[in-house]
Amino acid sequence: MNFAAITQSTISQSISNTQSRSTKQRQTTPRNTKPKVGPYYTHHFMDVRTILRVYDLHDLASSVSDIENDVALLLEWLNPASSPPLGPAQPSPRVKAAIRRCLKDQESQVDFIRLYANSLRSSVPGTLETASEAGNFDDLMALVDTYVSYFRLCIDYLGLEQAATQIFYRSLRAMFRAGLLSQKSSFSKMLSSYLEKNLVIPSATSPEAHKKIQLLAHIGMSEEVAALVTSLAINRIRNYVRSTCAGVWDRPVLQNLNRWVESQLHCFHTIDPSFAPLHHLVKVAHTELVSTRIIELFNLVAAYPHSSVALQELHECVSSTGESAAEKSSHRAKLVDAFIEQCNQKLLHSGANTVEVITTYAATIRSFLVIDPKGVLLDKVVRPIRRYLKGREDIIITLVHGLLDDGEANPLHELARELRRGSSVPVQVGDEDMSQWMPDPIDALPDFKKGKVTDIIESLISIFDSKDIFISEFTQIFGNRLINLHDYDTSPIQQQLDLLKLKFGTEEFSTLDVMIRDVINSRQTNTDISGNLPFHSLILSHMYWTSVSENISDVDHFDSSHLKSYFETYNDKFKKNKRGRSLELVPSLGQVTLEIETQGSTQTFSVSPSEAAVVLEFGSNVSQLSIADICSRLNMQQYPARTALDAWVKRGVLVEKSPDVFTAVD
Repeated sequence: MNFAAITQSTISQSISNTQSRSTKQRQTTPRNTKPKVGPYYTHHFMDVRTILRVYDLHDLASSVSDIENDVALLLEWLNPASSPPLGPAQPSPRVKAAIRRCLKDQESQVDFIRLYANSLRSSVPGTLETASEAGNFDDLMALVDTYVSYFRLCIDYLGLEQAATQIFYRSLRAMFRAGLLSQKSSFSKMLSSYLEKNLVIPSATSPEAHKKIQLLAHIGMSEEVAALVTSLAINRIRNYVRSTCAGVWDRPVLQNLNRWVESQLHCFHTIDPSFAPLHHLVKVAHTELVSTRIIELFNLVAAYPHSSVALQELHECVSSTGESAAEKSSHRAKLVDAFIEQCNQKLLHSGANTVEVITTYAATIRSFLVIDPKGVLLDKVVRPIRRYLKGREDIIITLVHGLLDDGEANPLHELARELRRGSSVPVQVGDEDMSQWMPDPIDALPDFKKGKVTDIIESLISIFDSKDIFISEFTQIFGNRLINLHDYDTSPIQQQLDLLKLKFGTEEFSTLDVMIRDVINSRQTNTDISGNLPFHSLILSHMYWTSVSENISDVDHFDSSHLKSYFETYNDKFKKNKRGRSLELVPSLGQVTLEIETQGSTQTFSVSPSEAAVVLEFGSNVSQLSIADICSRLNMQQYPARTALDAWVKRGVLVEKSPDVFTAVD
């Protein structure tokens, strides 16, 4: 029986329809059929019962009025008399009788409960909305608690079956949500503020906090509470990570972070069982730590090895077994994208120093192999740096000089130390054990090659298509060093050359091998033919010292009778010792040691041949010469002549008496 639709008119209409159907049935009775008064009317009354199911025709007129009165009576008894309600009165015998007649089966209960819920929708949401506008969370929750207690008692008195009870509470939750979450209501802000203040130890363990959270869950606000609690937990984790972990790279922070989550955030789950388990909070903390490290990733790499602890913990977070494949892939992609962007902003631009780019490249290799030992992330992040280095004009010279200078002042001294160690230092193993073979990670680039990074130097060399540019630069540098040797000791150069052969190959340095052998042979030749002659030579094979001859210009040539006389004597002895061979003097190369007496004292100078030739033109008979005189006497151009004269002025041997005129100091 649908109480929401029953009115006096509908019941009267039902009686009228029943009577009309009964009259029509009597009129259509066949004439040859004798009326059977008793049985006929009995059967007629059974049809009416079938239509109305509950009431007989004898008491229909009186029962319709009673049903309406019962419904009105129950609704009046159930509706709260005040806001907040004081609680339903004990049902009177009349009310109990109405309950029995109106709620005798499940269908009747469901119809009545829907009618009751409709009557409450006009009052409950508005009362809650008005209370929330006052802004007092405790008073609002007290009102909600009163309503919940009131309606629980009402339902208990009615003795409803489970289906009707569920419908009522579902409708009641909808009314609570409508009142608390309306546009005018400030419930969400109040709830957020309450949780922010109380979801801390020890407040979160208080019975009052538990009671309020449980009450909110009972009225269907679990999702809202869980969303706010989750947001608060994430904010606290984020603030904690930023305040205690950001910039801390030299000591572990991950274990302290895990302990903090377990000790400070377990209360979130205890007061709200629907909240995420503790291990989910730990995952959130790890994700936040990863996000913090991504922000400072470029500085982390640049600070290597001082940041190795932070990099190792970043590896643990990114490769954690608790992470899903999608989460791991997301973290890895963010790491790559962030580092490339930071490199473009801070490093890969025209104002960057080549040495800085090289050192960052080396640190990037070491750092990313800590984060991802397989080298997939490294392969992605170094590609922009390699392209940039390949386009720098000074990269070869900078790299070669950095490898050969093992002094502490060398900004690339780490590369020089790695070269001194000799054998390749594996950064990534190239030969894999096929019994433990694993496919490449799904985020590897199509041309990713395992084991292509073996050490930093080889990785830098591999930027270029050919090693010839490195070999040429090494040859020139070593050639200049060999020419400037005055003791014929080639052992330091030989040691560096042997180390370079490990990186570039033995055959690549055949020219340098000949050059070093020339210097060693020159020592023996000088021992054989010099005697007491104050002249020692470095005898070079012309076709192997092209780098030296190419650097000698016409400006470097001069003719000095003093130096030439020594050379001619030496050359004569060489011809006798090495029949069929002769020497050609390169006057601009070498070193001359002079003892000059000036101002009553004798000083020793080691100077270039051109400087020696200039000062030797000043003698006891010639104390003053002009630049034009020097150029004429030595067949020397003006610029090197002027440079040599200025050098002697600085040493205090010559004085420029007038413009371009120089005099020897007495």
